[in-house]
Formats: sequence, C-alpha cells, structure tokens
Amino acid sequence: MTLTKSGLALCLVPGLLAACSTAHAPREQLGAAETAVRQAQASQAPQYAPAELRMAADKLEAARRAMREEKYHEARRLAEQATVDAQLAEAKARDAQSQQTAREMRANIETLRREAERNSITR
Repeated sequence: MTLTKSGLALCLVPGLLAACSTAHAPREQLGAAETAVRQAQASQAPQYAPAELRMAADKLEAARRAMREEKYHEARRLAEQATVDAQLAEAKARDAQSQQTAREMRANIETLRREAERNSITR
C-alpha cells in the first residue's frame, strides 16, 4: 500500500491539531516577563531606554491577551520576547548610567589636574 502526499497530510493534520490543543499555559514565562518588566520599570530604563521598555510592556500585554484567548504558543512567544526586551532596556539603562558616571569622573579628574597645575605654578 502506498501513501500519497495528500494522504500523509490527512493522517498528520489531526495529530498536529491534537498537539496544539494540548499545549500548556505558559504561566512561568508570563510570570518571568512580568517580573522582568517590573524590574526594568523600577530601574533607570524609563529614563534611558523608554522605547525598549515600552516594547516589553506592549508584548507583555499582548501575551496576557493571548493567554485569555488560550493561544498558548503565541502567549509563550510574546512573554519570552517581553522578558528579553525588558532585560535589554535594563542593560541599556545600566550602560547609559555607566557612561554618565565615566563622564563625571573624567570631568572631576580634569578639574583636579588643573588645580594641581595651578598649585604647582604658584609655589
């Protein structure tokens, strides 16, 4: 007995549909995304990475919507993306803060250098 491509597809489709319907709600991923977004909001991300933070919050809301609609694969994907976007926002904020601190330290060093030169000339 030979099985044609369309016959094979007809055999596989019910199995794929059954697999899709048994997907579990991604509660852990949603919880991780909520935590990541909350942490990013509490950091300097609103000031230094507002676009990335907004994307994370939007994807988190979309993941919640997908969960309510029982679209678990979509909810998982969106929750994971929200987590990554929130982490990126936090990392960009830390980077911006580090750069600001470095600029301030260079300015302080330059001020100290000028004072030291001035003091060495007046002695």
